[in-house]
Amino acid sequence: MRVRRGMIQLAWRWLMFQKNSTLAKWYRARTTGAKQGLPKAMIVALARKLLIALWRYVTIGEVPAGAVLRQVRRCIRLPKLFSSKSVHVTG
Repeated sequence: MRVRRGMIQLAWRWLMFQKNSTLAKWYRARTTGAKQGLPKAMIVALARKLLIALWRYVTIGEVPAGAVLRQVRRCIRLPKLFSSKSVHVTG
């Protein structure tokens, strides 16, 4: 149940930050002018499609269609208490 909830939250974020992706366009095409409960039900379908797309990205390197990826911009040094290595953070 936690995975499903997390994927649904990720799907809502995907719609906010990847507006021009194929998955976001698919969702908008399905829910434009729809009844009240349909967008909520369709977000589950989007979450499933997104999970598959992200799995393909991780396993074979296939970027989801229309997705825009950002490069790492900065490096943060952690205190010696945690690690002596640098951690890269996107931002």
